[in-house]
Amino acid sequence: MKKMKIVTKIWFYLRDRQRILALLVMVAFAFELAGWLIKQQSFMFDLDRLAMILLPNLDVGILALAMTMVMISGGIDLSVGSVLAAAAVVTAAMVQGTDMGGATVPVLAGVFTSVLGLKLLLGLAVGLVFGVVTGALVAYASIPPFIASLGTMVTGRGFVIWYSGGHNIDGLSPQFLLLGQGVTPIWIFFGLAAIMGLTLAYTRFGKFCYALGSNRPAYLFADRSVPKQIVLIYVGSALVAALAGIVTTAQSGMTYPTLGQAYELDAIAASVIGGASLGGGIGKIRDTVLGVLILAVIKSGFNFIGVDNYFHQMVEGMIIVLVVIMGRHRQAQFRNPGVMAQPL
Repeated sequence: MKKMKIVTKIWFYLRDRQRILALLVMVAFAFELAGWLIKQQSFMFDLDRLAMILLPNLDVGILALAMTMVMISGGIDLSVGSVLAAAAVVTAAMVQGTDMGGATVPVLAGVFTSVLGLKLLLGLAVGLVFGVVTGALVAYASIPPFIASLGTMVTGRGFVIWYSGGHNIDGLSPQFLLLGQGVTPIWIFFGLAAIMGLTLAYTRFGKFCYALGSNRPAYLFADRSVPKQIVLIYVGSALVAALAGIVTTAQSGMTYPTLGQAYELDAIAASVIGGASLGGGIGKIRDTVLGVLILAVIKSGFNFIGVDNYFHQMVEGMIIVLVVIMGRHRQAQFRNPGVMAQPL
C-alpha cells in the first residue's frame, strides 16, 4: 500500500511538471547531439562534467531560491546580487586576517580572529541589515518592492566598492576554502532548497507567503501582523543571498568588486522558468531547482561546444518567453477547460 502511494505521488509530480521536465530533457539532448557533432564527445554522460554543469551556477541557483520565496509573496528583490557581493567582501576580509588586500576597513579583521564561525556570522549579518532595510521600506514605508530593492541594490553596490577599495580580496584561509571544495557547495544548495521547500509548504510562514501573494490587498486589510511578516520575507531573502556570497567566495578563493552584478536577473529567470509567477501566489522551490538546472545546462552546453557567451543569453531570453506563454496557456485551460487561451 505504501509503495502504491509513493508511485502515485511520483506520477502526479511528473504529470504536473511535464512541461519543465520536457524542456530540461530537450535542452540536454540538444547539447548532447551538438557535442557529438562538433566535438565528438558526450556532454551529459560524463560524471565529471555533470558536476561542473552545476558548480559554476550555484551562486545564481541559491539566489533563485530566495527570489522564488519573495515572488511567491507578490514581491521582488533586486538587491540579492549586491547583498551577495557585500557579504562576500566582508567575509573575505575577515577570513583573510590582517592583510586586507586593499579593503578599506582593516580594523574589523582584528575583531573576529579566533573562530571561523563568528567571521561567517558577520557575513550573514550584512545580509540581515540589508534585509531589514528592504523589508521595512516595503512594509512600513509602503514603497513598491521594485523601487525599495532597487535602492538597496545600488546602495549595496556602493558599499562593496567602498569596502573593498575597488580591489580584489584574496589569500583566504584554507579552513574557510573547505566550504567551496569538491561537491560541498552542491550539498549546500540542495540542503537549502529542501529546507526552504519544506518551510514554504508546511509552515505558517509559508502559508502566509502564498496567501499574501494571492490576494495582497485583502490580506493587508485583514491582518495587522502583515508588515512584520513582510520584513521577515526580505530578511530571509537577504540571509540566503549572503550565504550565496560566502559559498561563492569559498569556491573561487577570492572576491572582487563586480561580483554579483546582474545575478538578480538570472535568479528571476530561473524562478520564472521554474513556474513562479511575478504576480505572486504561484511557485515552488523544487520547480525553481529545475529552472536552475535548465539555465546551468544552457550555459555549460554553450561553453562545451565553444559558442560565444551572448548566444546563451539570447536562448535564455527566448526560453523565458516560451515558458511564460506555455504557463498562461495552461492556466487558461485550467480555468476554462476545452477553451483555448486568449491572446496575451
